[in-house]
Amino acid sequence: MLSLIPMRASHGAAIYTPFHHHKQSPGSGMFWPVAVAVIAVVGPPQRVTASLTAAPTSSSFDVVPDLPLGGGDSDGRSPSTHYAVTVGSADGTNWVPAFVVESTAKNSTEVNQGYFSHLNEWTSSWVSVMLGPTNSGGVRLRINRIRGGGDSGPITTAVVQPVRSGVTVVSIESGVVEVLVPRAARFTVSFDGGLEDVDTGPNYSGPPMHTFSAFVNPYLATPAGAGVLTVASGADIPTSFPAGTTAIVFGPGEHRMAKVVRPAWPVFTLPSAVRVHLTMGTIIYFAVNGTAADGATLMLEGFGIISGEEMLRCHDPEVAGGKPSCTNVSPQGITVRGGGTVARVLISGVTLVDFPNHHVITTGGKGDLECSAESASLLSNVKVMGWRANGDGIHVFGHWVVEDCFLRTQDDSCYLSSSGPTNTCPTVYRGMTTWNDANGAAFMLIGYNGRLETSDVIYQRASWEWWNGGRVLTNRQQGTVFNVTVADLVVSDPFPSMNAIDLDMRPGSSSGSNHPGSATVQDVIIRNLHVKALSTQKLCPPDAPAPGCHCVPMCTAGALPFGVPNRLVGGPARTNNITSLTFVNSTLAGVPMGEALLSGAYNITWSDVGTITADGKPVEPPHK
Repeated sequence: MLSLIPMRASHGAAIYTPFHHHKQSPGSGMFWPVAVAVIAVVGPPQRVTASLTAAPTSSSFDVVPDLPLGGGDSDGRSPSTHYAVTVGSADGTNWVPAFVVESTAKNSTEVNQGYFSHLNEWTSSWVSVMLGPTNSGGVRLRINRIRGGGDSGPITTAVVQPVRSGVTVVSIESGVVEVLVPRAARFTVSFDGGLEDVDTGPNYSGPPMHTFSAFVNPYLATPAGAGVLTVASGADIPTSFPAGTTAIVFGPGEHRMAKVVRPAWPVFTLPSAVRVHLTMGTIIYFAVNGTAADGATLMLEGFGIISGEEMLRCHDPEVAGGKPSCTNVSPQGITVRGGGTVARVLISGVTLVDFPNHHVITTGGKGDLECSAESASLLSNVKVMGWRANGDGIHVFGHWVVEDCFLRTQDDSCYLSSSGPTNTCPTVYRGMTTWNDANGAAFMLIGYNGRLETSDVIYQRASWEWWNGGRVLTNRQQGTVFNVTVADLVVSDPFPSMNAIDLDMRPGSSSGSNHPGSATVQDVIIRNLHVKALSTQKLCPPDAPAPGCHCVPMCTAGALPFGVPNRLVGGPARTNNITSLTFVNSTLAGVPMGEALLSGAYNITWSDVGTITADGKPVEPPHK
C-alpha cells in the first residue's frame, strides 16, 4: 500500500509523495523499487525519493520526507531552520533525508499566553523514525546544524541523553554528527554550547537555545481493510461514523477543524471501541477527548502530532491593571473523563506539542479485583514538547501502566499517583524521561500506591530560583503520599537549578490549591536514586522573595554551599509528618544519601519525622 503525503510546492500547487520506506535487498546493498508514485512538482525541484522495496529485512525503517507538510488551504509546515537529518540503516547504508519538526517558544511580551520570557524564541527540533516490522539492528542518524539560524557553526561535540537510551555517538566529521540507535528510543543530543555545557537556569541571559531530539519508534501497522475510515489532509473532520467502523486513520499532512464558534474549542471526540490512528507525518491542530464509561475501550495511537500551537489560553484577552491577561479556559491536549470499573484507555505513540493547558489528563478504569495487567489502562511511548505554564505533562487516574514517555514541559511533568486510598490497584510508571527548562517539577510525589521505575531526569532547570516548584521529587503541600516506590531514577543534569527532593507536608496552598488537613509520608521507598549535581543557586540574597531562601529554619543571607537545600518538612500539627521514608543505594552529588541527610544538603524538621532509614540504618538527628 502506498502512503501519500500531501505537500505544497513553492507556488502553492499540491504535490504528493510517499513515505520514504527503505529496506535493503539481501546481499546487494541496493533498493528494490516495486512501486513508484507519479509526482508533479511546480516550482524549484524538490528533494524526493519515491521507491518502495520488497519484503522487509532487519534494516527497514520509515521516515517522513524532508518536504513541507501541507494540507487543505495551508501552504505547509516548513522543516526545522536549525537542524537537518538523514536516516540510514544500522550498517551505515541507505541514507534518506527526513523531515525535522521545529516548535518555537513564542515571545512572552504578547498577550499572556503562558510563555516564559526566559525562553523567548527558543526552539525545539526533532525527527521521528519508525523501525520496520523485523528491524533488529536499529538505525543511524546524521545530524547537521544549519548555519545562519543564530547557531555558532559546525558541531564539534555531542552528548546523548539519557545514557540508558543506548544511543551512541559514532563520529563527528565536518560538523555532521552520526549516532547509532540500536533500538526504539527517545533521546536528545546536546551539541557544543548546549545544555550539557551551559547553565540555562535563573542567571542565564544568553541567546535562545536551539535543541535537537529524536524519537525512534517501534513498528506499528496502519489499520487497513473493511471498517477503516480514512481522513485525508484538508478534508472535513468527521463527527459521526458509519456503522461497523473499526478504525479511523488520519492521513499524513495537516488537519484542522472548520471554524469553531466561540465559546467552543476545536476538539475531536474519541469513539468507543474504535482505533484512532495518527499516521506518521500527520499533524492535527485540535484537542482530543473521550469518556471512559463502564465497559468502554478508548484507543488512540500512531506517530503523528497533536498540536496546541494555534490555540490561545482564552478567546478574548482581559485587561487587569492596564496589562493584558488571560484566564486559561483552553482544552487539554488529551482528556478522558469517567473511569468505569472495567473501562480501559489505550494511548500510544503520539507527540503532543505546546498546548496552553495540560497535555494529558485521563481517567482509566479502576482495575479488576486482582489488579491484573489486562485490566490496566496503558499510556506508552507518548512524547510531550511544551513551552507554556499550565502545560503539564501526564496526569492519570485509576489503574495504569505509563511507560517509555518523553516529557519536555514548562510545568509539572508527571504525577506519580493521583488515585485516592479507595483505589488499591497501582499505577506503574517506567522508562520515563523528563526535561524542564523554566518551570515545573519532574515527578509529583503524591497519592497512593504508585511506582516509578527505571527513569531519567535529563534537565531540571528553572527561570526563577525562589519558589515552591521545580524539583525532581516534590510534594508541595499536596497531601498524603502512601505506599509509593521510586526505583532506579537517574538525575543527570549537570546544572540543576533547584534541590532534588522537596517534601513539604505542612498544610497550605503552595501547590495553588489549599490543602488544610493532615498529611503524611508513609511507606515510601526510594531505591537507586542517583543525583549528579547539587543546586546551582549558591547564594541566598538578603532580598530573596522567598523568606529564608526556602530553608527550614530560614537561611540567613549569604552563601549556600549546597545550593537550595533539599527539604523534609512537617508540622505544625503532629498529623502533618513524615512517618516512614526509606532510601536504598542512593546518592546525592556522589555522596551516599545517609551522609547527605545529615549534611547541609538537607533541611529536616526532625520533630515531625518518624523513621528515616538509609541502606538499612536509621538516620538520627544530629543533636541526639
